[in-house]
Amino acid sequence: MFHSVVVHELLHIAGFLHEHERFDRDNFVDVHWENIRENSFHNYYKSHAQGTSPSGSCSSQCTPTDTSRCGTCSNGRVTTSFGLAYDLDSIMHYDNRGFSKNGEDTLSYIFDSSRPLGSQVMTALDIRKLNAAYNCPALPCGGYFTDLDGIIDGTTCDMECQWFIKAPFAHVIVIEVLEFSFTSSPGDVTIEDFFAERTLATLGSIASPVGTTYLVKGTEARIILDRRSNDNTFVMKWTSIEAHDICCRTLNVQSPNSNFDSQHEGIYDYENFYYWTFGKFYDFLKYVQSDTDAF
Repeated sequence: MFHSVVVHELLHIAGFLHEHERFDRDNFVDVHWENIRENSFHNYYKSHAQGTSPSGSCSSQCTPTDTSRCGTCSNGRVTTSFGLAYDLDSIMHYDNRGFSKNGEDTLSYIFDSSRPLGSQVMTALDIRKLNAAYNCPALPCGGYFTDLDGIIDGTTCDMECQWFIKAPFAHVIVIEVLEFSFTSSPGDVTIEDFFAERTLATLGSIASPVGTTYLVKGTEARIILDRRSNDNTFVMKWTSIEAHDICCRTLNVQSPNSNFDSQHEGIYDYENFYYWTFGKFYDFLKYVQSDTDAF
């Protein structure tokens, strides 16, 4: 038994999928389905990102005689990258000819098909993802955080770093810039609404954003440091707040559509409940009063 195989399987037990099963893998590697053993197709199905709906397996549409639709197949699992980069060298990444039926490549790097894939040891990114998954403290840089508040200190980080913040259900994330000193260019800090895949701000040497507050309307935020110089530092604070505390728990619902039934217009209260059958929380709007009664 090889040490690398033991580590690989232990990481599966810890909850890790294969790196090449990531939802964004098509941006980095090509899968050569025609070279994969028939009973091993499932090892190359993609997972889904958090916030999306998994479609499950599709063995009927991915067959040895027709591999044209294999790339759309899902393994039915939902995962996260913790805001960290795709790792071509991960110990969880298959090599170029894994499960090959003919000795040809089953995976190749999009930009250089000759580049070796995978590794026999855990990479720095593997270690950071493991720390992120279990919210381990004292990371050298960045990490994955689920606390309701905390401090992001970019004064001692390496040249590039990422922080991933996960808020509870029905919360938003408020990020405040406490210190910011970027005297060298290039180099910047990016604040993202990770769930919505939207950039809220890119802060660099041309701006002095101390005291500025940014609102991430979803439950996932990512802060990316591209330092480029030891002179570039920053400190930020994040706070997770229930959405209705900073916005509007009660909504006035109106429609410009003349065909809309006016009896549905009025005041609604935002509520959520736990549905035991599915083991999930759901949102709904509860009717309070008509628009005419409110004014």
